[in-house]
Amino acid sequence: MKDRNYHGLNSPSCSHPLSFQVLKGMEHIHCDVLVLGAGLAGLRAAWAAKEHAPSLSVLVATGPSGPSGSSFANRNNALGMQVLLSDEECRIFVREVLDLAPPGTVDETLVQLLARESEARFRDLQSLGLDFRREENGTAARQPGCGSPYRRAAIFDNLAHTFNQFIVKTNGCSIDFATNTSLLGLLKRDGRCVGAWGMNNGGTPVTFQAGATILALGGPAPLYQNRICGTGNTGLALGMLREVGAKTANESFLQFMWYDGHGRFQNLTRLLGNGAYVVRQDGRRVIPDIREDLLASREGHCPAFYGREDATTDEFLLSHAWEDGWCRVELSGEVVLISLMAHAGNGGAVVNAEGATSLKGLYAAGECATGMHGANRMGGAMVLATQVFGRRAGLAAAELAEVMRDVKRPDAKLPPGAFALHDDQYRIDMDILRKGMQRHALFGPRSGLETFRMELREIERSSDDRRTLVATGSALAIAEHALAFAEV
Repeated sequence: MKDRNYHGLNSPSCSHPLSFQVLKGMEHIHCDVLVLGAGLAGLRAAWAAKEHAPSLSVLVATGPSGPSGSSFANRNNALGMQVLLSDEECRIFVREVLDLAPPGTVDETLVQLLARESEARFRDLQSLGLDFRREENGTAARQPGCGSPYRRAAIFDNLAHTFNQFIVKTNGCSIDFATNTSLLGLLKRDGRCVGAWGMNNGGTPVTFQAGATILALGGPAPLYQNRICGTGNTGLALGMLREVGAKTANESFLQFMWYDGHGRFQNLTRLLGNGAYVVRQDGRRVIPDIREDLLASREGHCPAFYGREDATTDEFLLSHAWEDGWCRVELSGEVVLISLMAHAGNGGAVVNAEGATSLKGLYAAGECATGMHGANRMGGAMVLATQVFGRRAGLAAAELAEVMRDVKRPDAKLPPGAFALHDDQYRIDMDILRKGMQRHALFGPRSGLETFRMELREIERSSDDRRTLVATGSALAIAEHALAFAEV
């Protein structure tokens, strides 16, 4: 990956050439299209923007310079993508996604776009040389995704290779990168997003000003004590959106999956259906009081599903969790510790068909965007969403940036304390936040969430660490949505 090796500095065709300067200890960077995040969605958006308008300066600002986040650092080293190869498959897919969405909100237009553009985006990934699993005849093997019995999800392995192929593609498009950047907020001026700000790895404050900005920073799973979301994601996207007033939805709907203390996924149908006992904190052993048909149905999806009758399986275990957040299941004399762990978010910015948010100049794709799925998401639908709406956001952002070339860009004002960092207090506050989220906002509202929300508000009021403020904003978005949902 190229790091601060900017192209287009002297390009006569670009009235806002990509450039930077140091002024009063701060680095100021200007570009046409700014992409925040280098996951599947962010890189696809950058690629689309640059191919649409090669003369534009496109910059990807990201934290780690290597594979990270849910896209490239998941525990299975593999991802699936829904691939729809006929009108009938598209029709069934749309019906299933809409059926899975409640109690969350979904936009059928966006779901139709996923279906209609699925095959083309799959061919894009094939052209990159990803390691798709294949049948004996050489065609891509397709498997059922969580929440659907139909074999439509194409699986690709070796995510480090996937990351490398995306980087090769983006480098070939002369896209620039600012790596090892801690992104702390979005820039807003006169009712529109004009970029973002953060700190580089040397501790120097940096602002990125752009004609169009694409948010692709991932979801809020890092805010939970027990999580399987991959490294590199900070979990701040919801807080950033909240701060600039962008409309969001489905905030408290995350994917949670059961894992043991060794980091192994636990299939509840197999774990609890073999004469197992649940061990309570008082030492008593309890036979799982779960209908056999509901327990059997958990074989069909890894995440716990909101609003589904088989969620009684997850609720039964959660009701017997110990103070440390772990459940103890005794099977054949051996006690297995399991916990419901945060994996990925289904909520985020509400976007339209072009990936545009309610804030002018700001687009969103990937985990921090919603509407193409609701409370529950089909397995393989997120990778599809990153490619469909990452591309669409990139195209729309490029078109806007071309218009904004001739518009004077006033400097955006940063909020007070934008770069205040206090590591010791940050660690203390984040420990409180993550433990509280695990206890009170796990798979919907738990007991004590209202009190915890008040505690979050106090942290927000008293903290002078920028990271804590944005993380607390993300946590509050989840807590407030969960409480509002519980009242309906």
